[in-house]
Parts: sequence; structure tokens; C-alpha cells
Amino acid sequence: AAWQKSGRRYGSPRIYNQLRKDGCTASRPRIARLMTKMGIASRIRKKWVKTTHSTHGWPVAANVLDRNFSPEGLGQVWVSDMTYIRGEQGWMYL
Repeated sequence: AAWQKSGRRYGSPRIYNQLRKDGCTASRPRIARLMTKMGIASRIRKKWVKTTHSTHGWPVAANVLDRNFSPEGLGQVWVSDMTYIRGEQGWMYL
């Protein structure tokens, strides 16, 4: 019932905590065993979201470095990165 009430999302640690609040004295490993026996499992959410959109019609910069990672002098090869920061007004790009 606790698993159903959670929207079938909770795993054994959260089910254990909920049942303990409700007065059940079973251990977490026992609850995990019973959940496995009954075919009950938590719904695992994605840990990340794909933000790259590679199938577009925009121009792509040429590969002028061509994997030559040993330039002859300083200031000949530059690299950069872009970071997304969530702010009050939405996403900002650094």
C-alpha cells in the first residue's frame, strides 16, 4: 500500500521509512526481500537530461586543429567551453 501511495516510485529505503512511521517493525533488508518477491521495484528517474541538439542545419566550425595537440608556440591554439547557469531570469550561458 505504501508503494502504491508513492505512485510506484519508492524503493525499499523509503518504503521502510514510511512503514516505520506507520508502526511496522520490519527491517529494511526484509522489506527489500519482500518487494523483490512480490515484483515491486522503484521507478528510477534519469540522472541527467540530454541538452545537445546535434541534428540541426546550422553551420559547424571547421576542424582546423586536426588533433594536433602540440602547437609550436604559445597563443596558437585556443579552446573554450560553455556552461549553463540557472538564474532568476532563466538560463544564462557562461
